[in-house]
Amino acid sequence: MLATVSASEIEQHALSREMQLGAQQRRLITTAADHQEAVKELTVSTFEHEVAKNVTEKNILKRRVTGLEEELVEVRGELETHNKRNKRQRVEHKSLAVIINDSAEQDPEEDPICVELEREQMRRELEAAETKHQDTLKELEAATSM
Repeated sequence: MLATVSASEIEQHALSREMQLGAQQRRLITTAADHQEAVKELTVSTFEHEVAKNVTEKNILKRRVTGLEEELVEVRGELETHNKRNKRQRVEHKSLAVIINDSAEQDPEEDPICVELEREQMRRELEAAETKHQDTLKELEAATSM
């Protein structure tokens, strides 16, 4: 059995189908707009996150730079102290060199350093002679007691 469909039914069906497609198209358009809005919000959120991350990194770097600057000030102070000490030692060494040169130009018999060195040498020689004398006496005593 063949069913007969009238032209008005076909027309009605076409209109119904057109309305369904129109509604579906409007839903798709709304969904696409919602999707675009979500993408915009996500892009803004990502940008804000990157900005916050950069600000945090910048603050960390500022603290590091501040710490390094403070350390540099300390090192400069230590270096300045060291340089002053070196300068003072150089002056002392020059003074000692002048004293030594003056001593070298003096008569060795008048130079207190030379006199002291000679006394020390004579004391050592005297001690060595006394030790030798004592050893000789011991040998003589040993020889006579036999």
